[in-house]
Amino acid sequence: MRLLNSECIRCLLNKYMDSIPETASEEAKVAYIKSLLNVVLDADENTSAPEAVEQVMIAREEILGVGDDYTKEKAYYNAKMLALESRIEQKIVSSPDPFRAALEFCLAGNYIDFGTLQGVQENKLMEILENASHFTLPPDEVEHLRNDCKTAKRIVFLIDNCGEIVLDKILIRVIGNMNALAEMTAIVRGAPVLNDCTLEDAKQVELGAVARVIDNGTAIAGTCLERITDEARQAIEEADVVISKGQGNFETLSGSGRNVYYLFLCKCHKFSVQFGVPQMSAMLLNDKRF
Repeated sequence: MRLLNSECIRCLLNKYMDSIPETASEEAKVAYIKSLLNVVLDADENTSAPEAVEQVMIAREEILGVGDDYTKEKAYYNAKMLALESRIEQKIVSSPDPFRAALEFCLAGNYIDFGTLQGVQENKLMEILENASHFTLPPDEVEHLRNDCKTAKRIVFLIDNCGEIVLDKILIRVIGNMNALAEMTAIVRGAPVLNDCTLEDAKQVELGAVARVIDNGTAIAGTCLERITDEARQAIEEADVVISKGQGNFETLSGSGRNVYYLFLCKCHKFSVQFGVPQMSAMLLNDKRF
């Protein structure tokens, strides 16, 4: 699902035009705005929003000399969720259905997103975590995913945001308890982009304790199969199950025809209309069935 539609274009232009530094010269401002418009003009039906954002970020750095640095936010939310990890995991393992509970908390963590949302509010995050069990998930897809995880030889996790990664780690452990023989691989971004996870962030939360961790070689907030490393692509192609977190991975990977399960909060109005659900609804979709 590429398709940079009108709503994506409007959102992109509003966000990145509003963030032009006042200190930039008039010449730089004009050059940057022209570059931003060219990104939109050059986009076709195969261009996704994450790919367009990559081009915008390159222009921002080249022309304005500024980028989006979320280093502090990433470290902060990783540390915050690590502090909550034991309590959340205890709630999960003591629940009637630990697998479903782990999915619910994983989805709740997708709120920690500085790309789609205007900002992350800690009180809102805690509220979503506290009410994770209230998410409505399609029972059939939960059982499909459960059964696939039980029988899979290779499972790949496409990691999304920092902070959220701690809850992904718990889900990986829960799945490991269901299927101790499965080979677990977690794929993170190849370079900093928004507050998405890189190898450095994965190291901070000790993700390597539960899965082999590799990066995808790109600074795109998604998974473009034609752009990622051979190692990452091979891991996805050989996986029996791919668990894909976040809207960016959904936008770039959906329609691949693989056994991919997408988990994300429906933050964009575009997707809430597409799926007929309120914004911030929890989504669990399989690429072959949705």
